[in-house]
Amino acid sequence: MAKAIQGLTGLNVRGINRRLVLSWLYTAGGGTKHQLVRELNMSLSTVDQNLKELENAGLIVQQGFTDSTGGRPARRYGVNPRYKCAVGIGILKGSVHLCAVDLNGSLLSSRELPLPFEDSEAFFAGLGQGFKAFLSDNQIAASSLLPVNAAVQGLPSADGKEIAFGVLLHNQGQQADRLSAKLGTEVKWVHDSAAAAFYELHEHPGLNNAVLFLLNRNFGGALIIGGQVVSGSGGWAGTLEHICLNPEGTRCYCGSRGCAETVLSADALRQQAGLEIPEFFARLRAGDHDCREVWSRYLNTLALLMRNTLPLVDGELILCGYLVPFMTEDDLDTLHRLINANLPFDFARERLSAGSSGDLSPALGAALMSVDAYLKAEVLTSGSFERI
Repeated sequence: MAKAIQGLTGLNVRGINRRLVLSWLYTAGGGTKHQLVRELNMSLSTVDQNLKELENAGLIVQQGFTDSTGGRPARRYGVNPRYKCAVGIGILKGSVHLCAVDLNGSLLSSRELPLPFEDSEAFFAGLGQGFKAFLSDNQIAASSLLPVNAAVQGLPSADGKEIAFGVLLHNQGQQADRLSAKLGTEVKWVHDSAAAAFYELHEHPGLNNAVLFLLNRNFGGALIIGGQVVSGSGGWAGTLEHICLNPEGTRCYCGSRGCAETVLSADALRQQAGLEIPEFFARLRAGDHDCREVWSRYLNTLALLMRNTLPLVDGELILCGYLVPFMTEDDLDTLHRLINANLPFDFARERLSAGSSGDLSPALGAALMSVDAYLKAEVLTSGSFERI
């Protein structure tokens, strides 16, 4: 280890120690001076100096005292979750969602803006105004705001600067700089389904392999492999909405026929039922025969798609998005039975789950992606917590 630090100045070492202290406090959820001394193998004076510097900078806060075991209670310190905030944007055809989270990933506030998407100056100006009002109402200062991710129905370029594939919203080629200029901060495009999957990873830290089914007004999907959201070589891995379920079926917005989008999106369900979604589920739960038939066909089709993903990704199956809050445990039990009906191996019921954030999932995930990037770059250190 000594060879690795030859040439480092005292300033370098102080900076490294400061990152180690901050990183340990974040990972451990807080701790005392003596815990830091023991875990980081630092002297008490070094720990004390770093804690004072971090507290003066606003990066950490005092969290009260430990329970007394007979002696004097020890003061606890922890990372200040409001030192930085992230706001994620979810852009849909009919509205825009805004979600603010702190460094712990806790939701601070959310808002829906009634802004139907259109490629116009009025839309971007309206979003800019709504975004700035959201910051003001939640007392989020520009200095504490992390770069913004905007989750969109379309495939972004690898660097998030433009939309590489955007048939649904007719936004192909749209530059993130255009939105950045209206918001007054850095913006990157992210795929809405990938952002929703990132949110599920945050909610389930031990999640390893999974397929996510985004039951929004437009259907979507994402893959989680090895604890990471993956998009493949071209960026379109996990786009379950374009798996063909019926070659003779309805024409999809992509130009093909019978894509999952045409039968499993909330808009497709609304068209099949001839009712708005809240009314459809109200009638369904009241026992309406026609609604039961429509819902039975929907669950059978969804189960078919879910069953067909399992031989490719042997993992969890996660439902999220707009339709999920309308679903019951009985619906999930039915899906599980249908999945297993023609599966050559047993799929356990506990591997099928439903998210809890409805159609906020993409905006929440977009915000969490920004927090994750910040923590990896500025707070969390790699390797062990051994003092250099």
